[in-house]
Amino acid sequence: MDDLLLADAVLLQQMIDLEGQYARHSARILQDEITARFTKRTPLGQTHAKGFAQLYASAMTVAWLYGQYHVYKQSQEPDPIELSNNMYEVSFGEAEDYLRAQVPINKDDYAKLEANLKFRAFTIAKVSQESVIQKIKGMYQAQLKESHGADHLLQNLNQLLDAAGVTEANPGWLHTHYRNNMMAAYNAGRWAQIEQNEHIEYLIYNAILDGHTTELCKKLHGTTKPKSDPFWRTFHPTNHHNCRSIASAATKAQLKSRKITVSRTKTADIYQNPTAKREHQFKAHPGAALKTIPHSLAMRAIQYGLGEAILKYTASSNRGFFSTRITDLSKSKLGKAAINHATNRRPELGELQDKAQAAISDADEAWLAFSPRKNGEFDASIVVIKWQDEKMKTGMAVGFRAFDGGPRTFYTMTQDNYEGLKRHGAQQIYVKTK
Repeated sequence: MDDLLLADAVLLQQMIDLEGQYARHSARILQDEITARFTKRTPLGQTHAKGFAQLYASAMTVAWLYGQYHVYKQSQEPDPIELSNNMYEVSFGEAEDYLRAQVPINKDDYAKLEANLKFRAFTIAKVSQESVIQKIKGMYQAQLKESHGADHLLQNLNQLLDAAGVTEANPGWLHTHYRNNMMAAYNAGRWAQIEQNEHIEYLIYNAILDGHTTELCKKLHGTTKPKSDPFWRTFHPTNHHNCRSIASAATKAQLKSRKITVSRTKTADIYQNPTAKREHQFKAHPGAALKTIPHSLAMRAIQYGLGEAILKYTASSNRGFFSTRITDLSKSKLGKAAINHATNRRPELGELQDKAQAAISDADEAWLAFSPRKNGEFDASIVVIKWQDEKMKTGMAVGFRAFDGGPRTFYTMTQDNYEGLKRHGAQQIYVKTK
């Protein structure tokens, strides 16, 4: 088993090095923004946040592509072990172009991912930016109480930034952000290739074993199960903050030649260790991990009043995608899940299915909005509206996930609902030409 896991571990370490490069570049952008905000030497706008967001989106895109590339290259030979990759010798943009050229990717799937990552990246960037500014403010105010003058503090602002871990020489505050999101993207990319490759039948939990390894990942390391086993729905990496583990792909022939047996490990076995159970913070399958915004991140976005800015940026930076998406949505049909979701809350909506279907095929407007999910996470949604009485603002609305999938639910649209959409920062992305 060692050679299989070592091949993955070598490239995983290169992946971690890449995270560091992105963190240092982001730290420089944040340092410039915070310095500008405190000294007021430049007008404050979206420039820094957009630069940070574009870098973040690029980081996750490269990570996702790299996950695809890694597994794809492994699957090209009957029993591959040695892997090599020179992408780290080039710039971020060149790395992305290189990987896109190397991996066969469905254009529609890539467009959905790219649009979703822009939304996610800008959310992370804006929340991170505001969080670190609040952190610096706290340090600033603490020193003011100790009778340091404001001029003295501004002269030593870089020392405060360094102490907070947001300088290029010390980007520690950003490492956790990049580790969590790039590893989630990397594992999602790996899964995209593993899921569609019929030759890959097994997964092996592969942790980097050193002084930083959690009890959870130590216990899971080496666990081998079929890729279809429900075990992976709970324990597929990433499993906690700063998780560096992956699921290595293996064929039946590889297991046989190395005399690797399938593990009998169960969830209860892992959770017998209370530390390991406590460390299990993330439980989303990699196929879904990038599709939502964690509750804590969404709540801070709302707390800082960033919802409108996030949706506005997402709408403007994905105009082409949303234009195509609205056209495709007009061909959607109400499914049982959408009908049940609506009628379970309001049974009388069952009689309005035909009107809801008409709203899909002939919408008057479409809006991009934040949408909470049952598990407390958020995603972006598209709300299409068909007015029955435009003057009184009454009609039907149908909700979709913004980046993939068909109708999720439908409901009656009132003037209060409509004003509420706008009040919470929703952005209009379509209006029917009269």
